Amino acid sequence: MTGVRWDMLPRWVKGCGSWARRLWHRATRVLIRTPREVLDPDIREIFLAEFEELSETLTALLPEFRSNPSHPTTLQGLRRAFHTIKGSGLMAGAVSIAGVCGRLERLTVLLVERRMTATPEVVAIFEHAIRLLPECRRAIEVGSQMPAAMREIGLRAQRLLG
Repeated sequence: MTGVRWDMLPRWVKGCGSWARRLWHRATRVLIRTPREVLDPDIREIFLAEFEELSETLTALLPEFRSNPSHPTTLQGLRRAFHTIKGSGLMAGAVSIAGVCGRLERLTVLLVERRMTATPEVVAIFEHAIRLLPECRRAIEVGSQMPAAMREIGLRAQRLLG
């Protein structure tokens, strides 16, 4: 639907009757559930090792990104790492983290192409995502859900992408 402000929906629901609030809360509980990641056993260890390496790469890029968020080499490094996690995550069966990393990759493309500026909110999204990667790796390793904070980052990135 064109012109719909989905971010305004929770405020609208608050003004509705109790039935709408109950329905809204039920729907959001269902929608925020993320399936457990089921990794392909043949590539599980390779994916987890690569995920850890890429997390370290992203952590190393973070100080440069903070100090100069429009530096092309840094942005390309971020894009490449998120792209690789996305692709290998999809192949391995880590669909949730692949989706979030795909959104972060698209944000870096917009930054590289200068169709978006690195506002404090954008920088904060990347900082938070990179800090959460080790927790995401542990969740994937034990077969639990991706952390709720990372799902929220995915939603925030999606809102920025439009």
